[in-house]
Amino acid sequence: RDRWEIIASAARKQAEEAVKKEAPKYAKVLQTANAGFWLFAMDGRLLEVNDTYCLMSGYSREELLGLRVQDLEARETPEDVREHIRYVREQGHHQFETRHRRKDGTEFDAEIRASYLDIEDGRLVVFTWDITERKRLERAMRDGESRLRLLAKTAGRLLEVDNPREAVSELCRTAMEHLDC
Repeated sequence: RDRWEIIASAARKQAEEAVKKEAPKYAKVLQTANAGFWLFAMDGRLLEVNDTYCLMSGYSREELLGLRVQDLEARETPEDVREHIRYVREQGHHQFETRHRRKDGTEFDAEIRASYLDIEDGRLVVFTWDITERKRLERAMRDGESRLRLLAKTAGRLLEVDNPREAVSELCRTAMEHLDC
């Protein structure tokens, strides 16, 4: 072998050693992250998951590794899932919200951040957050804002009315409209 082959071989071996040395550290980071983590193949088969997603979904690691993304997806059709996979492959990444199904059949709102890796015929790396509580709080805020608007509208009308019966009637009409009765 010539001198450059020996140098290239030594450099390759050194790089492989560095990767082996660092791999456990990065695996530990992914396993203990506060976001759910998946690695899956382009056909949707889950290849790796972390403890956080196991807790989020109620499945064991072994059960999850026997599933596909479509098995966990509660909102999207299998065609929608394939379209998301295609989009991530073409664009390199994608962020969206959806709903996932737990082992017990209940559902949770999920924020998904997916990235494409051009390795081993393509892989998708996904980080998932359970955003159910955030969505509940957003709905509560919208409902509260709606009630405040109703109160302000009604108070303004009550101040304009001279007849108390007309005021009560207006108040009831407005409340019934707001409650869709």
